[in-house]
Amino acid sequence: MNDQTLRHSGDPESDPILERYLLEAMERAETGQTVAVEELCRAHPHLAEPLREALAISASIPGLQREARTRDPMEGVCLGGRYRLLVRLGAGAMGAVYRARDEALRREVAVKVLQAGLFARGSIEERFSREAELLAALDHPRVVAVYDSGTSDRGVPFLVMRLLEGASLAAVLAEAESRGPAAFASLDWLRPLLGNGAPPEATFLRLVAHWGREMANALGAAHARGIFHRDVKPSNVFVTRDAQPVLLDFGIAACVDADGALTASGTTLGTPWYMPPEQAAGNVRPGPAQDVYSLCATLYHLSSGKPPFEDEPARVLLRLQSEDPTPLRRLRPELPRDLVAIVERGMERDPVRRYRDMAALEADLAAFLEHRPVSVRPVSPVRRLWRRVRRAPVAVLGAVVVLLAAALVTGGALWRQSEQQDEKARLMALLPAQLSIEGRPEERLIMPLGRHREALQLLDRILAIDPDHLPTLLLRAALRLDHGEHAAAAADFDRLAAQAEPGSYLRMVAERYRGADDSRRGVQAVQLGGLPEPVTPEEKFVAAFHALRGREPAAIEQAEQWLREAMDVLLPARDLRLLALLGRAGNASGDEQLRLAQEVYDEALRLEGIHGKTARTLHAQAAACLRLGRFADALAPLQEALALRPNRHGPLQNLGWAYYKLGDLEAANEHLGRALEVWPQAPNTICAVALVRAELGDFDAALALLDQIAPESGATWAWQREYQKGSLEVKRAIALDANGDTEAARSAASRALPHYRQARQLGAPGARIRRMARFAEALANADLPAALRHFLRGPADLDNAALMRNLSSLITEESAAANAKALRAFLLRGVDGLVDKYGKRAGELRAARSGEEAGRRSGDPVGVVRER
Repeated sequence: MNDQTLRHSGDPESDPILERYLLEAMERAETGQTVAVEELCRAHPHLAEPLREALAISASIPGLQREARTRDPMEGVCLGGRYRLLVRLGAGAMGAVYRARDEALRREVAVKVLQAGLFARGSIEERFSREAELLAALDHPRVVAVYDSGTSDRGVPFLVMRLLEGASLAAVLAEAESRGPAAFASLDWLRPLLGNGAPPEATFLRLVAHWGREMANALGAAHARGIFHRDVKPSNVFVTRDAQPVLLDFGIAACVDADGALTASGTTLGTPWYMPPEQAAGNVRPGPAQDVYSLCATLYHLSSGKPPFEDEPARVLLRLQSEDPTPLRRLRPELPRDLVAIVERGMERDPVRRYRDMAALEADLAAFLEHRPVSVRPVSPVRRLWRRVRRAPVAVLGAVVVLLAAALVTGGALWRQSEQQDEKARLMALLPAQLSIEGRPEERLIMPLGRHREALQLLDRILAIDPDHLPTLLLRAALRLDHGEHAAAAADFDRLAAQAEPGSYLRMVAERYRGADDSRRGVQAVQLGGLPEPVTPEEKFVAAFHALRGREPAAIEQAEQWLREAMDVLLPARDLRLLALLGRAGNASGDEQLRLAQEVYDEALRLEGIHGKTARTLHAQAAACLRLGRFADALAPLQEALALRPNRHGPLQNLGWAYYKLGDLEAANEHLGRALEVWPQAPNTICAVALVRAELGDFDAALALLDQIAPESGATWAWQREYQKGSLEVKRAIALDANGDTEAARSAASRALPHYRQARQLGAPGARIRRMARFAEALANADLPAALRHFLRGPADLDNAALMRNLSSLITEESAAANAKALRAFLLRGVDGLVDKYGKRAGELRAARSGEEAGRRSGDPVGVVRER
């Protein structure tokens, strides 16, 4: 039997690792050597019991030891005159499973055959028959379907089931364990194992939660019929080609009828590694609590890479009575807090403290997958300690006293540790949303030194609590690099990469930091080209952070992909992904921009459910609202952000912009002015303040303000400065013309033309400049029909009050008559944009859609600046 056959078998216990162990054990037995099952399965202890069962089955088949690699003597046999056995797929708890052909319906099925002579007759046959009845009673897509049952000519029972294609969950688990942490970052390794099907989730950890939810649903359906599995474990779950779990083997299930009468198999034992403590102790009435524990123990193994207990079966049964499994976060600190809470609640020693039923467990797993808050919280260190105290033997008073004394000392340490973690969370909430990423790379180099020192002090305080916190080290290294502190930046990255393997991505980036160009600062100082692809979640987080610092559209899209792959393992990746999605939204338009902005808003709310309101979640909500045109909704999160951290440039800038879009020019001027005081050289803020002051009628002050944009701001702002000057002169021309001062209006429009020419020479987009120059030229010639024609070719943002005022100033009987068709198209396009923006149905207006998408872009006739 080859690997490919095993990987696509319908047998619950079959997988390539188990087959290798079975063949090795048979070879040893054949040569007279002792077969030590626990020794063979040291790397995968959960396979010891299936191996022991498979060895018993193989011993019952004459000649199978020698024929294991050739042919099973049952192959070719036709059972019940209908089911021809084709090939043995593997061994289960009570028999062998074969791929077979149903001669009557001409389809392939799986046939489970009770091996003759393997068990005492009667009880095992009854158990086999009960499994058939229970499976037949459960009509659920996540429970293997039973088609038929019968007895062979020699009186051997058999069971006919749906033939599943894929691999057992035990095989998936063994493959994941062999790959280590890399298995959690991608699913590329899983697809070939399952036959190249498409998994329903993007990462292994989310797939684990999906499997748990689906199995909880299936077990809940069984419980509703009074059926309790009592042996949920990886080898009793099969994963189909499309990565959906199917529950198998109800051989030791118990059934409680409507009158409360219990029918069981006569055994209380399942598989020790996944068994609840009360089931190991015996004499427990079957109920949902045991299956809840076993399912969560399976999720424990899948999410940590280790079973709850690693020991031989007899010792596991003893340890279950007095020990708790190792806390999940001690095995994998990066696991999501909510998933840890779910698994730990399901594995509570006291059945009363577990989920009350499978529906409650399923609901929390669904909430985790949908990024909603779950109903439980992880077990605290103090509660773990109290559990140990409660289990101390009361008779040994001295030991209790010592334990309590130790508890007081340990409790104090845990209290201090908890206090430190609370302080770290409080400081993390204060971290500026776009620290080391805000604006273009060249803009970061002109940030005030006071902001630099303030941010460094905050990062230092976090690292004093958690010296190896990857996101904080990365932020501090980047911030130091922006301000020319190359050696300190390299030291931070060396510490960040200290635990990485030699030759890994992180070690190579650390080497680039050490070789930084001292003559440059920021992203230009470290050359990161030619590096290998990041593999682990940590590597993808670091690579995405650097991609976002570069601000290139393609790099931002790649960064979002890396962060999506890392975020289920590394929680900070979800925060950083908010900025990547905002970056993508800034580079998109129309429906795609709105979709991305809505995703940012929803994800920010989910993150608040995990770690409360932070500067990052509040910034994301407000920025998403600005993109969605929900300007009033942006006010509250921005005000909360300022309450959290007063006098921050970003929230003040965005709050001023929201007020401008709402038409409150005085409030806009106040908040944008405060933002400019915090960062006097911020080019985007300078443009926003100039725009507002022009709207207030102070055009000379607005034009003078634009001269404050420093050359160090970069080439983009060089042409933006000239472009905005031209746009302000155009605004003045429109305002003067509306007041009847035609000559002054013509003069202002004429002054706009040299600014547009200069902007073009400095690299401004040609099409935009040409349209604006022609518009200004028409105003300079007092040709309102021509001016209106060029205006109507611009963005049709009907939400922009200033643009609408300017439009009304250009409309006269003559200009409207000359541009009637273009004006109608402009208005239809604008209404269509509002429909898209606010989610209403378009109706017949969509039929008139033409031209560019409506949007808030810089460069229209009112000089709207880009939004942050």
